[in-house]
Formats: sequence, C-alpha cells, structure tokens
Amino acid sequence: MENGLPKNWVEIKISELTTIVAGGTPKSSNSEYFGGDIPWITPADLSGYKEKYIEKGRRNLTELGLEKSSAKLLPKESVLFSSRAPIGYIVIAKNPISTNQGFKNLLPNKAYDSSFAYYYLKHIKDYAESQASGTTFKELSGKKMGELPFLLPPLSEQHRIVAKLDGLFGHLSALQARLARVPDLMAAFRQSVLTQAVTGNENWEKKPIKDFTTKVGSGSTPKGGSKSYKSQGIPLIRSMNVHFGGIKYEGLAYLSDSQAKALKNVEVFENDVLLNRV
Repeated sequence: MENGLPKNWVEIKISELTTIVAGGTPKSSNSEYFGGDIPWITPADLSGYKEKYIEKGRRNLTELGLEKSSAKLLPKESVLFSSRAPIGYIVIAKNPISTNQGFKNLLPNKAYDSSFAYYYLKHIKDYAESQASGTTFKELSGKKMGELPFLLPPLSEQHRIVAKLDGLFGHLSALQARLARVPDLMAAFRQSVLTQAVTGNENWEKKPIKDFTTKVGSGSTPKGGSKSYKSQGIPLIRSMNVHFGGIKYEGLAYLSDSQAKALKNVEVFENDVLLNRV
C-alpha cells in the first residue's frame, strides 16, 4: 500500500475524474415548458426513493422548456447528486434525463463505473455535506463538488467492488422485505387466537417446542465481541434489535464474510422465530 491506498489506487479530485453539470428550472408559470417527453428530476423526487437507478420524476420538460432553462439533457449512466435541500440524494440515470438546479451531476466516462461512483458518494455523503455553505440553507457549490476527493481503483477492481456491494445490499433488501411482513403476520395470528377463544373452538394440544421444529438453538458472538463489528457487511441481529412483532434496525451490527462463516449454524432464515434470552 502506498499513502494508505491499495496498489494501483489513486486519489484524485472529482473535477479530475469527470465533468460536473448543474441542472436548471424553466419558469413554472409557462405551461409550454412542462409536460413533454424529457424526464426531469428534483430532490423531492428522491425523498424515500431507494432504487439505484431512476427513469423519471413527477414532471417532464418539453424541448422548449429544456431550451429556455439551464437544465441539460444528461446521458444515461450519469450520476445525479443532490447538492441542496437536502444534500446527498444519489441515483444513476437509467436513460437520458435532466435535473433542476438542486443537483451537481457527474457525466459518465470510461475512467469509472457509475455504480462505483454511486457507492463511493454515499460513503462520503457526510463529508460532502460538511463542505457546503449558505445562510438560508446549505448548498454544495460546483467548485466544492469538484474538489471532493475520489479514491479511484482500476476499472476491473471497481467492477468487483460493485458486484460485491450489489449482492450485499440485495440480500439486505430481501431481509428487510421479509421482516416487514412480520407485524401483519403477528396481527393475523392474534386475530386467529381471539376468534378461537370467542367461538369456544379451543381444541388445542400442548406439546414441547422440539416436537414441531427442526432445530432449537442459540445465537453466537464473533471473537472480539463488539469491538470486531464492521460498518457494513453481513447483518448481525442482536438481542437489542429483537422487539415484539419485528426487528429494529437502529444499532444493527455487521460482520465480514470470514466472521460470518466462523459462526456455525446461526443463520436466520425466513419464518424463523427469534426469542430474546436476555
């Protein structure tokens, strides 16, 4: 490693990596500027938006609207970064697209993978926000955006990192979707029990838990305890995350692949029941 970076990685400024393009807004009072075929994105379109790619926002511009504003038609794979109200929404253009002035957009080129830039900008979001200025609201200027550091590995390494992160975040999204179903399942179960009690149809049989499950087991903690946890990786559910009817993600810890593999027989699968012991 040289200067703390892996071999063949370099640290450059974003302005040295690619061209930064701001957006614009035509006069909203002129109906001829809106309702066309050109997708137009504002930061409000990204509130609660969780996908990596975006195709369109709530409104489109006409060719005239694009011409009469400082908005530009950006090529697909452009990385859109909201620079005010708020700072740090990040998506990739799925197709040619335009934005309002609340963005500083990175044009694609052969030097970097747009998905790598997407993940990297998410990583430095807080630092980017710290470089903003303003009185009414904070804004990251084009100059400051261009001065942000960018750690650039070889393109093949970028592809490898992106594939790994896509897999991890895909796994996490699937886990969150499954866990989101738990409150509804619990509500249905409680209603079923209540119905049985009210109707008197309570022909239940008492059996030990081991008779109707394939396994009863305990969780485990990696060597080193909490000091060994990572900021990202394989999610680790601890007792503090398990609440009645679901799992809370505040304070969720993560493990590396090797740490997770070292913990044998403690994987959690769909429909598993978790019970706090402490």
